[in-house]
Amino acid sequence: MSKELSYKENLPMEKRCRYIEVPQEWEEYYDDDTVLLLNVPIYGTKQGASCFYKKLVKTVKGKMYQRSPADPCLYYRWKEGRLVMMLSWIDDNLIMGYPEDVDQFRKDIEAGFKCKFEGPLKEYVGSKIDMTRRESGTEIKITQPVLVQSLEDEFNLPEGKPP
Repeated sequence: MSKELSYKENLPMEKRCRYIEVPQEWEEYYDDDTVLLLNVPIYGTKQGASCFYKKLVKTVKGKMYQRSPADPCLYYRWKEGRLVMMLSWIDDNLIMGYPEDVDQFRKDIEAGFKCKFEGPLKEYVGSKIDMTRRESGTEIKITQPVLVQSLEDEFNLPEGKPP
Protein backbone atom coordinates (compact mmCIF):
# COMPACT_ATOMS: atom_id res chain seq x y z
CA MET A 1 0.00 0.00 0.00
CA SER A 2 1.37 3.41 -0.90
CA LYS A 3 0.06 6.83 -0.03
CA GLU A 4 -0.88 8.79 -3.12
CA LEU A 5 0.23 12.36 -3.70
CA SER A 6 -3.00 13.90 -2.42
CA TYR A 7 -4.23 13.54 1.14
CA LYS A 8 -7.92 12.98 1.88
CA GLU A 9 -7.88 16.18 3.89
CA ASN A 10 -5.35 18.96 4.34
CA LEU A 11 -2.72 18.22 6.92
CA PRO A 12 -2.13 21.06 9.38
CA MET A 13 1.13 22.95 9.12
CA GLU A 14 3.29 23.20 12.18
CA LYS A 15 2.65 26.22 14.38
CA ARG A 16 5.48 28.34 13.01
CA CYS A 17 5.21 29.74 9.49
CA ARG A 18 6.99 28.06 6.61
CA TYR A 19 8.29 30.01 3.65
CA ILE A 20 9.78 28.66 0.44
CA GLU A 21 11.62 30.24 -2.45
CA VAL A 22 9.69 30.53 -5.69
CA PRO A 23 9.93 27.21 -7.60
CA GLN A 24 11.92 27.34 -10.86
CA GLU A 25 8.85 26.86 -13.04
CA TRP A 26 7.13 29.88 -11.46
CA GLU A 27 10.01 32.40 -11.49
CA GLU A 28 8.61 34.34 -14.46
CA TYR A 29 5.50 35.23 -12.44
CA TYR A 30 7.28 36.67 -9.35
CA ASP A 31 9.92 39.26 -8.50
CA ASP A 32 13.42 38.04 -7.59
CA ASP A 33 13.02 38.85 -3.87
CA THR A 34 9.66 37.04 -3.44
CA VAL A 35 9.12 34.15 -1.03
CA LEU A 36 5.92 32.11 -0.67
CA LEU A 37 4.09 31.23 2.53
CA LEU A 38 2.99 27.58 2.76
CA ASN A 39 -0.56 27.21 4.07
CA VAL A 40 -0.50 23.42 3.76
CA PRO A 41 2.45 21.04 3.43
CA ILE A 42 3.63 20.18 -0.06
CA TYR A 43 4.44 16.57 -0.99
CA GLY A 44 8.19 16.08 -1.20
CA THR A 45 9.12 18.77 1.33
CA LYS A 46 10.43 18.15 4.84
CA GLN A 47 7.28 19.75 6.22
CA GLY A 48 5.07 17.50 4.10
CA ALA A 49 6.88 14.37 5.28
CA SER A 50 6.76 15.51 8.90
CA CYS A 51 3.03 16.28 8.75
CA PHE A 52 2.31 12.96 7.03
CA TYR A 53 4.30 11.04 9.66
CA LYS A 54 2.55 12.77 12.56
CA LYS A 55 -0.88 12.08 11.07
CA LEU A 56 0.05 8.44 10.35
CA VAL A 57 1.13 7.89 13.97
CA LYS A 58 -2.03 9.57 15.28
CA THR A 59 -4.26 7.52 12.94
CA VAL A 60 -2.60 4.18 13.78
CA LYS A 61 -2.51 4.77 17.54
CA GLY A 62 -6.13 5.98 17.42
CA LYS A 63 -7.14 2.58 16.04
CA MET A 64 -5.47 0.83 19.01
CA TYR A 65 -2.34 -0.38 17.24
CA GLN A 66 0.87 -0.27 19.24
CA ARG A 67 4.17 1.14 18.12
CA SER A 68 7.12 -1.17 18.56
CA PRO A 69 9.69 0.01 21.11
CA ALA A 70 12.37 -1.70 18.99
CA ASP A 71 11.50 0.03 15.69
CA PRO A 72 9.45 3.23 15.43
CA CYS A 73 8.38 2.24 11.89
CA LEU A 74 6.69 -0.98 13.08
CA TYR A 75 3.09 -0.96 14.31
CA TYR A 76 1.22 -4.05 15.48
CA ARG A 77 -1.84 -5.42 17.21
CA TRP A 78 -2.77 -8.81 18.63
CA LYS A 79 -6.37 -9.82 17.98
CA GLU A 80 -7.80 -13.18 19.01
CA GLY A 81 -4.29 -14.66 19.17
CA ARG A 82 -3.35 -13.38 15.70
CA LEU A 83 -0.67 -10.78 14.98
CA VAL A 84 -1.05 -8.07 12.34
CA MET A 85 1.86 -5.71 11.61
CA MET A 86 2.54 -2.68 9.47
CA LEU A 87 5.98 -1.45 8.44
CA SER A 88 6.12 2.18 7.38
CA TRP A 89 8.93 3.64 5.30
CA ILE A 90 8.07 7.27 4.57
CA ASP A 91 4.81 6.77 2.65
CA ASP A 92 5.24 3.09 1.70
CA ASN A 93 3.41 0.77 4.06
CA LEU A 94 3.70 -3.00 4.23
CA ILE A 95 0.90 -4.79 6.12
CA MET A 96 1.33 -8.44 7.14
CA GLY A 97 -0.95 -10.86 8.92
CA TYR A 98 -4.06 -12.97 8.45
CA PRO A 99 -6.08 -11.73 5.44
CA GLU A 100 -9.03 -10.50 7.52
CA ASP A 101 -6.69 -8.61 9.88
CA VAL A 102 -4.80 -7.06 6.95
CA ASP A 103 -8.12 -5.94 5.43
CA GLN A 104 -9.13 -4.31 8.72
CA PHE A 105 -5.75 -2.55 9.05
CA ARG A 106 -6.17 -1.24 5.49
CA LYS A 107 -9.63 0.10 6.32
CA ASP A 108 -8.27 1.76 9.44
CA ILE A 109 -5.51 3.51 7.46
CA GLU A 110 -7.87 4.43 4.61
CA ALA A 111 -10.06 6.27 7.12
CA GLY A 112 -7.39 8.98 7.26
CA PHE A 113 -5.56 8.69 3.93
CA LYS A 114 -6.27 8.09 0.28
CA CYS A 115 -4.30 4.90 -0.38
CA LYS A 116 -3.35 2.77 -3.33
CA PHE A 117 -3.08 -1.00 -2.98
CA GLU A 118 -0.13 -2.33 -4.98
CA GLY A 119 -1.24 -5.97 -5.08
CA PRO A 120 0.68 -9.09 -4.07
CA LEU A 121 3.98 -8.40 -2.41
CA LYS A 122 6.97 -8.78 -4.73
CA GLU A 123 9.16 -5.81 -3.73
CA TYR A 124 9.36 -3.41 -0.80
CA VAL A 125 11.70 -0.43 -0.48
CA GLY A 126 14.38 -1.91 -2.72
CA SER A 127 14.14 -5.45 -1.36
CA LYS A 128 12.95 -8.36 -3.50
CA ILE A 129 10.45 -10.60 -1.71
CA ASP A 130 9.73 -14.19 -2.71
CA MET A 131 6.98 -16.11 -0.90
CA THR A 132 6.48 -19.87 -1.12
CA ARG A 133 3.43 -21.44 0.47
CA ARG A 134 3.78 -24.96 1.84
CA GLU A 135 1.70 -27.20 4.06
CA SER A 136 4.04 -26.43 6.95
CA GLY A 137 3.62 -22.67 6.47
CA THR A 138 4.80 -19.81 4.29
CA GLU A 139 8.48 -19.32 3.53
CA ILE A 140 9.54 -15.73 2.90
CA LYS A 141 12.87 -14.89 1.29
CA ILE A 142 14.00 -11.24 1.27
CA THR A 143 17.00 -10.28 -0.86
CA GLN A 144 18.60 -7.08 -2.11
CA PRO A 145 20.00 -7.94 -5.55
CA VAL A 146 20.56 -4.31 -6.58
CA LEU A 147 22.60 -3.61 -3.44
CA VAL A 148 24.59 -6.84 -3.87
CA GLN A 149 25.35 -5.93 -7.50
CA SER A 150 26.47 -2.40 -6.56
CA LEU A 151 28.80 -3.79 -3.87
CA GLU A 152 30.22 -6.34 -6.33
CA ASP A 153 30.84 -3.51 -8.81
CA GLU A 154 32.28 -1.08 -6.24
CA PHE A 155 34.73 -3.59 -4.77
CA ASN A 156 35.41 -5.39 -8.05
CA LEU A 157 34.23 -8.75 -6.67
CA PRO A 158 33.71 -11.72 -8.95
CA GLU A 159 29.98 -12.39 -9.34
CA GLY A 160 28.58 -14.84 -6.77
CA LYS A 161 31.95 -15.63 -5.21
CA PRO A 162 33.17 -14.34 -1.86
CA PRO A 163 36.67 -12.81 -1.80
